[in-house]
Amino acid sequence: MSIGIRGTCGWVHIVDEHHVQVYILEGIVQCEAVEPSSGEKAEADVSAGEMAEMFVDPGAQEGDKCGVAKKKFSIRDIPDFVLEEVDPESFGLDSAEELAEEVLVPLFQTSEYEGFGLAKNGVMPAQKNGLWGAVDYRNEVIVPFEYTGFHAPDETGNLVLINTVVEERTENFGDNVYTYEVEQNSYTLFDRQGNILYQGQDPVRASGGMYLLLKKGEEPWLVEYYRPDGTLVQSLEMYSIASTFNGFYDGISMVYRRSGENAAIIGEEEHVGYTYSTGTYQVGELKENGGDHLA
Repeated sequence: MSIGIRGTCGWVHIVDEHHVQVYILEGIVQCEAVEPSSGEKAEADVSAGEMAEMFVDPGAQEGDKCGVAKKKFSIRDIPDFVLEEVDPESFGLDSAEELAEEVLVPLFQTSEYEGFGLAKNGVMPAQKNGLWGAVDYRNEVIVPFEYTGFHAPDETGNLVLINTVVEERTENFGDNVYTYEVEQNSYTLFDRQGNILYQGQDPVRASGGMYLLLKKGEEPWLVEYYRPDGTLVQSLEMYSIASTFNGFYDGISMVYRRSGENAAIIGEEEHVGYTYSTGTYQVGELKENGGDHLA
């Protein structure tokens, strides 16, 4: 895939080795995708305010091995690192400051919502009638208000919404009957457009454009790192005792993993490490001695 960029302004997002997204703020670029084995080619000129999805799929049927699809994008599609370098006003777009002042401040002041979560990359969790959903910076609903909880979005705008159901159970102990409540959680991971990336019972966190699943069961458990398209990147063992599974942002996911030998020893300092994920879909570990390596 090739992109002619002379005299233009924009950015490129590498989804994976077969999929690239091109966003243009100024000028016109020429995008071309060629499937090497067949020679099949697709090309398009992409103008300011447009983005192009470029893909190459060697396994597809003839005529579908590559493509370039264009569509318009808005300021909420511009990532933070780009907004730090350019002035959206100069490209005929609202500035981030104007968007915050004209949209987010009134949004906080309105009585429509009962609560808000951390806003990231155009996505804000919000609570209405006791349930959580998500809105964008123009107060358009991305995810309906149907959930009991949430995890804040990562820097790409992916966020997790949670449904908790409380079940009442009874147990007999000798002549006594005990009643207690058990919470059952289900998780749904959305991208910043409201598309579902994952839905199920396994706890999930969004981090660095990736997402992590905690697969519970027989020891050891597994923590699995996935690309947004559902491709498994890495699977690491994790022990339930004295380990921690959490989500940090800006590309860092905290998974504090005890080794199998020391998992049952509370207070034992030896550990496998903190793991991290990045927007380039790499997974690594930070060792307690300060070193690091890619898993």
